[in-house]
Amino acid sequence: MTILAIWWYERDDLRGVFDSLPATVELVYIYRRRPTAGSSYQGRGIVLYWTDFANPYEILDRVKPDKLVFQTIGHDSSYVALSLAARQRGIPVLIMDHGIFSRLHSEPPMAQRMDRAWNLRFSLSSFGTRVGWEWLRFLQLQLLKLLKRPVKDSDPRFQKLRRADQYLTYCPYNQRFHKARDHVPDDVFVLTGILAFDGWAALESHPNDEMGKAYMLLIDQPLSGGDNCDFFLPQSDKEELLRTLDIFAGANGMELLVKLHPIDYAKADPFAGQNVRFLRQVADLGQLVKGASGIFGFFSTLQLPAILLAPNILFRHPSFPDLVNDIAEFGVISVYDIGSFTAAHLSFDIPSRTVENLARYTHEFLYCLDGKSTKRSVEALLKAWSGPRRRSGLSGTL
Repeated sequence: MTILAIWWYERDDLRGVFDSLPATVELVYIYRRRPTAGSSYQGRGIVLYWTDFANPYEILDRVKPDKLVFQTIGHDSSYVALSLAARQRGIPVLIMDHGIFSRLHSEPPMAQRMDRAWNLRFSLSSFGTRVGWEWLRFLQLQLLKLLKRPVKDSDPRFQKLRRADQYLTYCPYNQRFHKARDHVPDDVFVLTGILAFDGWAALESHPNDEMGKAYMLLIDQPLSGGDNCDFFLPQSDKEELLRTLDIFAGANGMELLVKLHPIDYAKADPFAGQNVRFLRQVADLGQLVKGASGIFGFFSTLQLPAILLAPNILFRHPSFPDLVNDIAEFGVISVYDIGSFTAAHLSFDIPSRTVENLARYTHEFLYCLDGKSTKRSVEALLKAWSGPRRRSGLSGTL
């Protein structure tokens, strides 16, 4: 079997399921447009680059995959083109979760973060003599993006362009997102749990922990600039938030540890406080989280199991409130709006953080923590495709 993975292969935590595949599986990655400075991936599998190919059919002819596995398809022109080409040839297309999806949004105009000229050539050369309805919709999508018109995830005109044959999804919460976005039936989903937390299965939840440990923990997000920031928070506001947490930790006789997001590992520490220390690579994230007296965060996937292990305060921003609001409905966290509090307002006292509420929360956002998420995902990837072979561009209606 040959699997073509449209995947961020340089991140160990996202690549684990592919590393767990049998040696008999040939693995090919395509993710970056072209080689980048400092990129020296030495792991398993062959790495290809988008700009080495004129159209998606050249990629399929080179790799001859039995399956395609995307992190997401969205409205990225090259991803949509490759997915349509694969489906036209009867090659199964899978989407496998790589994070928690909390809301529908608008895709940015074409090539905000990519080579616009190459992207347009690649998209147009995908057509050839293929003039089916989905390809015409694809052309319409390219024109909108070329005109710098945002395209909403919920736009019904382009739902078919995003759909996969099968979804390997972390949890019921993500499943509902995919169903709302792509309008697909229940039978295309395989619930797996979150692969990165298989090693957390033995960690116990503590619904009534007291603040008797040596440190508090902030699970950070890239918020203050750069192409990959989740939303824009001015650097001055981010520093003020860190200063407030630093004061709160010091007032309780503790250190504040900040686990940076991988995107920020190469950057300088964003703040110099009295009680704060910034962490990058951590050998055992589970033990780091378990050892915290209380945990702060925004909406990182890492926050989800952390909520089981210690009291959590999540910070809400008006541009991205959905996940925080949805978790808060289970009564297992405290919520503070960014910019609306001082250190004196903060408290980890959460009376509604009960065993029952934690169990309901776990099923919704983690599915299960049994250590077998990777095993379920590998089994799904290896399973011979038995579903319909949907062909794109040969028939259909608008």
